[in-house]
Amino acid sequence: MHRSPTRVWVLGLVIITFTSSACSEHPRREDVLYVSEVPSQVRGAVGASLDPRGFISGWAGAPDKPSHVVDVHVYIDGDASQRDHYVGRVRANLAHAEAAKAMRSDGQYGFRFVVPARFRDGAEHTAYVYAINPSGNINPHIGTLRFRLRDARPFGVLGKLDGGTFIGWALDTDDTVSPLRVGFWVGSERIGVAKTDVARDDVNQTYHVGGAHGFRFALPAALRDGKLHVIQAFVEDDNGRRLARLSGAPQTFSIGDGVELSGALEVVFDQSRSACETWDIPDLPARALRDGDGNIQLYASHYVTYRMTGRDFGALDRICTNGDGSNELTPAYRSHLSSEPRDFANYEWLAATFRLPETNTVYALLHVEYEGHHYPGRCAEYETAYQDCVNSATSSAQRNACTQTFHNRCQETSIVAARSSDGGKTFSRTLVPQVVATRGLPYAPTGARFGYMEPSNILHANDGYYYIFVHTEISPGLQDWGTCLLRSADLSVERPVWHAWDGSGFTVRFDDPYRDSIADPKKQVCAPIEKNKLAKLANSLTYNSYLERYVLIGVQGDSFYYATSRDLIHWEPRRLIARVNAGGDSARFHYLYPSLIDHHTQRINFDHSGREAYLYFTRNNRTPGKGYDRDLVRLKIRFTK
Repeated sequence: MHRSPTRVWVLGLVIITFTSSACSEHPRREDVLYVSEVPSQVRGAVGASLDPRGFISGWAGAPDKPSHVVDVHVYIDGDASQRDHYVGRVRANLAHAEAAKAMRSDGQYGFRFVVPARFRDGAEHTAYVYAINPSGNINPHIGTLRFRLRDARPFGVLGKLDGGTFIGWALDTDDTVSPLRVGFWVGSERIGVAKTDVARDDVNQTYHVGGAHGFRFALPAALRDGKLHVIQAFVEDDNGRRLARLSGAPQTFSIGDGVELSGALEVVFDQSRSACETWDIPDLPARALRDGDGNIQLYASHYVTYRMTGRDFGALDRICTNGDGSNELTPAYRSHLSSEPRDFANYEWLAATFRLPETNTVYALLHVEYEGHHYPGRCAEYETAYQDCVNSATSSAQRNACTQTFHNRCQETSIVAARSSDGGKTFSRTLVPQVVATRGLPYAPTGARFGYMEPSNILHANDGYYYIFVHTEISPGLQDWGTCLLRSADLSVERPVWHAWDGSGFTVRFDDPYRDSIADPKKQVCAPIEKNKLAKLANSLTYNSYLERYVLIGVQGDSFYYATSRDLIHWEPRRLIARVNAGGDSARFHYLYPSLIDHHTQRINFDHSGREAYLYFTRNNRTPGKGYDRDLVRLKIRFTK
């Protein structure tokens, strides 16, 4: 190969000779120049200390070529002028927060280089790190690091659950040949062990090692019971002594029917830390949308509703005030607490939202409860029984049970419409209520909770209609219990009209019993959809691209369930997601209000989902001596068919 004559570059006080050649990938890199200060477009930095696991970490990128992945070369105990001290290279393609700011880009520019075993002798060594310029032969020195390293701890990752088997890897950089032992624990019970005998090319490429470092651990049959469990994973020595816990552990998991939950149980909203006021608690399923600026708005409502917002689901903030410095609380929606049943404005929950495309208008549905026991004369026939119950109670728990029973005996629920004109920051409703679903008679207590309640999110289907499911309870002589399906042709009009399924078509319109003339209230009822299959599932509705079915999620008994359908009318029998309230921690926690949200869908109202998504739900913390203490949590969900 022809080589040009040797040249000398003088840059500041640094004089380095090099020989030019054709572009070569040979690790001695005779064709490049390494310098500290040059007018280069490559930038980077090296961490101030060595990672305890034996990594040199940092970042490198080319601002004029932000999509280019920069190579990083490492020399130890001699800089680039001493080419025999070259020890390896790594690609700068990992997430790195400092790099993202410096590069003003969302790209990945971080790197981790594993120090070879021969330098893990406890002696002092010096590493010289260079970034390779994609535009030419001038490759800047981006950092020098002095270190001592001996017997680095093993490390690894407990990865995802796949078909009842946990997949992961573990690595000991002091010995990359011998297989490692990984022990698995649920609670205080050691449930098994796996060896790192599975090839993982991704691990080998990332850490510049050979050998097999992956593992697969099949869960015992006893843990495939649909309950929530928490698993830990540790690298162990031959005597079972724990050497290091794997990242990604602990994980909460459950194996259901055609579905798996696994991962860290993430707290999205912690009431004890982030509540704007006392009654700021998650009391309905979570709903999400993207506003016109691309921000996520997330709601999990009580009768006062505050929102969370952020650019992505990993950085959501609770919004209590409007930020003008006044500290005045500004909920997304607050109940009117009207004592008049005809107002449909007593206790109101923001239950469903749908942002209209190309606008900042958000159509919404309110779950409205009229709680007659708060108002004299509205629940008179049950007041004596309530007082007798309270007088005979011997504990606060019994008195609370009396109150709850009395509350339900005089409660009617309805669904009315609301709207936001600012992308979901605040909602309002008309003085004359836009009734979506209600009983065809004026309020009168029945002795049990009755009406139409807790609508699902709104789904815009391929046929152009907007659909919701609604949970119904018995209205004596009128409505049967179950799950009803409603649809609307257009949400952009001033007063959208909804029609319910009557058993053969969408013909039922719910009129206002205080303002409209209703000839026969018995005709203002919907036909529950396949009660034997769905029961009362109505919390969350999406179209799932993996299953190629509509997926409806809800609660039945102590468990979360889902059901699937091709047309929203005919459904397969419900299937278990998880027995969330049947585990050993049911005395400490109670779980309710599940909803399915796929963070990666392109739909601005999150009414579609894929194979992997997140299951959001409320965790009721049964804290002794404390009233309502609820958090919004989420867990990864994966459909397995």
